[in-house]
Amino acid sequence: MTTVILKGQEAIHYAEVHHLLLHRYADATGAARDDLSLEDARQIAGEHPELIWVETHIGVNSGEPDEPH
Repeated sequence: MTTVILKGQEAIHYAEVHHLLLHRYADATGAARDDLSLEDARQIAGEHPELIWVETHIGVNSGEPDEPH
């Protein structure tokens, strides 16, 4: 499996479909976080979509993201 980091709106959509919490990179406006709700992520992404991310894995055979564990 290959680990892939989705960012911005793509990360938010993936997290919504798979019921995951999102992450936030640290910057001058705030600390890194590993527990963002969809609402918090959408608010941050409104101005800084590059700060929002979620990790997933791509299966070797399919090339599609695997279901999160």
